[in-house]
Amino acid sequence: MSALDWRRLVAVLASQDQRTVFAHLLLGQDPGPALGEMKPKTRGKVRAALLASGVVEDDDGVLTVRDGAFKEMLAASAPPRPEGIERFRNGRRIVQFPASPAERRELLEWVASEALEPGEQLDERGVNERLGEFHPDTALVRRYLVDHDLLRRSPDGSVYVRDAAN
Repeated sequence: MSALDWRRLVAVLASQDQRTVFAHLLLGQDPGPALGEMKPKTRGKVRAALLASGVVEDDDGVLTVRDGAFKEMLAASAPPRPEGIERFRNGRRIVQFPASPAERRELLEWVASEALEPGEQLDERGVNERLGEFHPDTALVRRYLVDHDLLRRSPDGSVYVRDAAN
């Protein structure tokens, strides 16, 4: 079922004739009397539109609502679930730090590569300005980067350098 099928269903609901037959089907009623009142050409169009919606199927000449059709339609239109470190970000902002050390390291490597050039030297204020784009607690992120050897701090704490190897 394609992501556009919901549009076909809405089109069915926009037509009085199609909506009437669909309502009968949803209620478990025979749509025969409603279809019988229509001209043959209209009856054919209604039947074709209902089948094209993907929600109705033809079971040996009898129209029925297809089981699971609505769930499939919702699943097809759902946004993809983020994977990897994307689960912990909203764009460039970190929304949560991973509990897993490997995933935390991967997230911090991404931050380091996005915020700092290899070999670049910055003072604490400069590092904080860069890291502020990723998380409001810049001291925490800076500490994580140092703890994971992605950022080196001079002994007096005045200069930070992103290691060229990381």
